[in-house]
Amino acid sequence: MTRITQQMLGRSTLSNLQQSLSRTEKLQEQLSTGRALNRPSDSPTGLITAMQTRSSLASTRTQMRAADNAQGWLDSADSALQSAASMVGRVRDLVVQGANASVGPTGRENIAREIESIRDGLIDVANSSFGGRPIFGGTSDSPRAYDATGAFLGDGGAVTRTVADGVMLPVNVTGPEAFGPAGSSLFDLLTTIAADMRTDPTNVATNNLTDLDAGRDRLLASLGEIGARSNRLTSITERATSLELNLTQRLSEAESVDLPETIMELQMQEVAYQAALSATSRVIQPSLLDFLR
Repeated sequence: MTRITQQMLGRSTLSNLQQSLSRTEKLQEQLSTGRALNRPSDSPTGLITAMQTRSSLASTRTQMRAADNAQGWLDSADSALQSAASMVGRVRDLVVQGANASVGPTGRENIAREIESIRDGLIDVANSSFGGRPIFGGTSDSPRAYDATGAFLGDGGAVTRTVADGVMLPVNVTGPEAFGPAGSSLFDLLTTIAADMRTDPTNVATNNLTDLDAGRDRLLASLGEIGARSNRLTSITERATSLELNLTQRLSEAESVDLPETIMELQMQEVAYQAALSATSRVIQPSLLDFLR
């Protein structure tokens, strides 16, 4: 049988009191920080869960920022293409007006000048930018998609954004896709129409009008493509928002404390500690010094 000495009893009692005090200190720390995980030793499995959730949350938020940027590209392209289609519609009205035999040389000259003005405005629209980059210039480093003559300065590269795991969404259409290839672009066509309006109004009403309708159809097709991508992006963004909320809740469950429960545990621990102190003072017998007093 092991003999229990006064020294052993004192050491054991002190160790138990120290453990109780440590538990109290841990609960107080959790309440002050609002976190259940303040160091890896608090919960190794909980720490792993929190780290994995944080990684997923960071990736989701990065993709959401990319989606916001993609939406900016698509919105800019949509606005530019709608403006361009409106301009081409105005040119068509002018072509029909100028083809009327009742319009004299002076009237056709005025129409030609307006068409040339619209052409310059169309080039400005084609040079629309987002974030300092021309939206119709592809991946080129050129600050403009077209020069003043309507020559394309960009390339055919696709600008993409990773908006979800494994999903890279193209967010641009190139200048030739929207405005036509070199030599038969809308800019070249409007130059021809303005010249024919002055010298050959008959050609305006036949070939040029057909080409103009084809150019407008190309713009509308690009506009439809941008709209379809925007709809897809909206769906992806909604799923990402829902995922972000779920991950945030999961992280909170892994890291944050339940305040009412922790407060109750702290109160119970404080009561237990005070009871242990009281019991210890009665259990430990007086020492020899107490008898010598």
